[in-house]
Amino acid sequence: MSETVENLILDLIEWIARKEHTYQETFDAWRTSCPRLTVWEDATERELLESSEASGRMVMRPTLAGLCLLRERRPHIYSELERQRYWWDLGQVGGVGDLTCVGTDREK
Repeated sequence: MSETVENLILDLIEWIARKEHTYQETFDAWRTSCPRLTVWEDATERELLESSEASGRMVMRPTLAGLCLLRERRPHIYSELERQRYWWDLGQVGGVGDLTCVGTDREK
């Protein structure tokens, strides 16, 4: 995977972690018709994002694997999100402080 796509995937995870976005908002903002920029496709294939129902809407959230990748590759951003306690339900991913990242699926 190219470094450009990997960095865009990290941007996508951060974007989703900072503010709740619906599936449609996320898909519209991050899909592309360029076969070389497969950010949305790669992130979902690698299970770095998930959709769940909240208040009758499908919203996107970072998965444990997505948060682990963010912590590994952008620790300063991850720390900021941890301090801010952004919107996600950290209980679903083991809590930020207790986040255990073992065998993170990461391609170079």
